[in-house]
Amino acid sequence: LRRGTTSSTMRRYDEAERNVGITAYVSPDAPGFAAVSKARYSDFLVREVDVNGNLARLTSLENNLKDADAEDGDEASSAKKRGPEDAANEVSDEGGTKKAKMEDGGSKDTSNLSNEEKLKEAETKLKPLVGEDAAKGAVAMLRSWEDHISADTADDMPKNFTFPLIEDKDKRRAIHELIRSDTIAPFALADTIDKKVRIWHKRFEKEMPNYGVFARDGRGSNNKKKWPKDRPDFLRFVLYKENIDTGTAVKEISRMLGSRGGGRGGGRGGRGGRGGRGGRNDSTTVNYAGMKDKRGVTAQYCTVYRQTPDGLLRLNTFSSSRGAGCGGGSTGGAALMKVGHFSYVNDSMGLGSLGGNRFDLVLRNAWVDNGDEQDGEDRIVKTKAILESAAHAFQTNGFINYFGMQRFGRYYDTHLTGLEIIKGNVEAAVSIIMRPKSDENDRFTDARRRWENRFEGIDMSDEDAAREAEKKAAHSVLRDLGRFMNCEVSLMNALSRRPRDYKRAFQAIAKNMRSMFVHAFQSYLFNRAASHRVEAGGKKEVMVGDLVLIENKSLAEGGSGTSGLKGKAVKVLTEQDVQSGKYSIADVVLPLAGTKIQYPENCTGAYYDEVLGEFGVAKDDLKKLSDRDISLSGDYRRLLCIPSDTTFEVKVYEDPVQPLLETDLMKISSEETERDDGAGGGEKEENVVASEQKADEKEKSHLIGMVVGFTLPPSSYATIALRELMKKPTSADYQRQLQLSGNCESSSNGNGDEEGTKLGGEEKDDSQNNDNTKSS
Repeated sequence: LRRGTTSSTMRRYDEAERNVGITAYVSPDAPGFAAVSKARYSDFLVREVDVNGNLARLTSLENNLKDADAEDGDEASSAKKRGPEDAANEVSDEGGTKKAKMEDGGSKDTSNLSNEEKLKEAETKLKPLVGEDAAKGAVAMLRSWEDHISADTADDMPKNFTFPLIEDKDKRRAIHELIRSDTIAPFALADTIDKKVRIWHKRFEKEMPNYGVFARDGRGSNNKKKWPKDRPDFLRFVLYKENIDTGTAVKEISRMLGSRGGGRGGGRGGRGGRGGRGGRNDSTTVNYAGMKDKRGVTAQYCTVYRQTPDGLLRLNTFSSSRGAGCGGGSTGGAALMKVGHFSYVNDSMGLGSLGGNRFDLVLRNAWVDNGDEQDGEDRIVKTKAILESAAHAFQTNGFINYFGMQRFGRYYDTHLTGLEIIKGNVEAAVSIIMRPKSDENDRFTDARRRWENRFEGIDMSDEDAAREAEKKAAHSVLRDLGRFMNCEVSLMNALSRRPRDYKRAFQAIAKNMRSMFVHAFQSYLFNRAASHRVEAGGKKEVMVGDLVLIENKSLAEGGSGTSGLKGKAVKVLTEQDVQSGKYSIADVVLPLAGTKIQYPENCTGAYYDEVLGEFGVAKDDLKKLSDRDISLSGDYRRLLCIPSDTTFEVKVYEDPVQPLLETDLMKISSEETERDDGAGGGEKEENVVASEQKADEKEKSHLIGMVVGFTLPPSSYATIALRELMKKPTSADYQRQLQLSGNCESSSNGNGDEEGTKLGGEEKDDSQNNDNTKSS
């Protein structure tokens, strides 16, 4: 390392990787380099690949099925659910005919108006009915939700607006007619409470007190349109998103379609209901194959039951003023979602529907130790040669298929919790979850310490006193936990009711989270075994006793798809197999420890016993889990991953945050990437401190970067791929130490430093698979 580099920082994060079994490289002799990843959201592009090899790409924001839908007679608008006053308004006091609509209640064609124009027209029409202030207040509420992607991050925003008391029934009826008109109906619904009309934003329809009560018309017939018999039941579409995770995104789409639930089975509730238990055939449940992270620009396939594109295209009108998004827009950090590329299919997305992921990544300010810090053509030539050499080795040899650091949680301890569960020591598992964590704010740290010291001064032989102390501590700690600390909240809730019952408390954690802990220990064992196999048996040749897959059925063929043992069979290699040359190191698999798998019959198989023994565990302990909801049958995972369709290009640029990749939305919007004016799209994200150095004070230096692309199978990690490519730690904490200009690894960037533009990072589970692991 060069003088001034973060050698101690690298050692620290190398140690963190070693602690979870990540120690080896496939090509240790290939050159490495330092570079900044994820400086911009648009530096991390992920496009899903389905099981047929189709790449999820947003090519248009229009309804590409419009003609087909029209032929089926689907141009008629869908029926709207009505509240009690709506139903009453359709019947006269004599119990007979329907009232005539208001003269201005929607006869005007508003289909070509923008959302903002519709809202302005709504305000104009509401003023004579409710007054100027009330009209402005109602429209302001609707506008705020139209501009806000996620309801989860807006707890303080009102979901409805109540108009002043109106005694005149005809005037209340007129307000309801106006809200049902084409002007306001795309945004709002209404009900009446004690002669006060309330207008709700449509995404909260299901929270209205009388939701669904008057869903049928006066004749009692269902007002739904019929689904064409010859049309497949599911609408598949591409969900394109920036700065928002998949769970939150589909929840908002489901809410827009009329449901409070969403995701892979109603809400984000984990792997248990990928389109199954949560309502695969619910027309408001969005199903998908895998999680895509928040920090990035991603495109993935989703399905919804018996919906037409028109029901989803309203999403493309949200926040239309935000420009082309993070790829080229000037408002970096804004969440954004778009949909398109519609098709009708017979099957829903779900577990096993994922074929892989295409990654296109930007590595900025690539820096190698050339022994020369001067800028110029010589440094560019030398750096380019090293980057290309590293990329060729990566392209040819691939990388060890480790589970990434993200698999082990933010604090790299989820596998330790899983170990205690396997050992049957649930109290110890709870202690690991609840113990103080580094880098948390003072409130959370204080709460964890109060829990840790809950028995201080208590005679533990007095069980009643111990229970009372724990109950009191649980109540106290619960008040100071954050809203996203789901495991901790579940534990404290349970222990505040039944103190000292740790087994029951652990059961209160969601099933997918409980499984995550033991699966993290499986991943730790795999990492240790993979490192041992590569170091003891070589990186290029198969060994006698190695395992290879001889059968791996797809979901359509009756297999388990992307994970699980169903449809898989392995073979133990003999000396004859090795000599035949039929199998290569790319064919070798290692087991994820479990009760139904076969272990290698060589030193690697024995190593599993050795590692388990280090922790006082035997293979038989995997059969004795006290949690009946969790099973460890095991699985097989390839030792090496060799990416497909690998591409790379070295780029020389000047602006540290200049866009270097074109996103789908930039292409649709004809937004350029490389700019001569150095504007970089105007984006300066909150975690990037912009360089204050002016061009007239110092000649701009040339920065060197690389755009690299590759396709990985499900559950393989892009960060681990980059670790092999760059020979640098994968931790986001390490990335936060890097500079966007100057010496990339320089740690001397203080307040007076002229050299670099510093960045912050965020660690995510970039495997984009079906087993996303977040810290508790």
